[in-house]
Amino acid sequence: PRLRLRRWLVDALRAAEARGVAVVVVTAAPRAAALEAVAQFGLGWPVIGIEVAGGAVVEPAPVGPGKADAWRAAGHPAPAVAMGDSVYDEPLLSLAARGFRVAPPTDAECA
Repeated sequence: PRLRLRRWLVDALRAAEARGVAVVVVTAAPRAAALEAVAQFGLGWPVIGIEVAGGAVVEPAPVGPGKADAWRAAGHPAPAVAMGDSVYDEPLLSLAARGFRVAPPTDAECA
């Protein structure tokens, strides 16, 4: 599957990273696909995504309530800011000091 990254969001996150903000991608997509998408922009952001080992999905899977669980399992403190475009992102948005819902991406704004 192809992970769609919004150009404007990548630009905003690059600017935040340049100011010392740590950027982590959390997705219900396969981790390998997300790493590939991030690499397309020449970025080395850490990715929390679906992983499979021994034919089974590694838990906690970053899907719905598992997004916050996977975040914590990776050893991250509560995020200062989180953005998501679906109801399944709510658990991670609730964990953040500031959680923002954004509209689902359109083809025109994605790379």
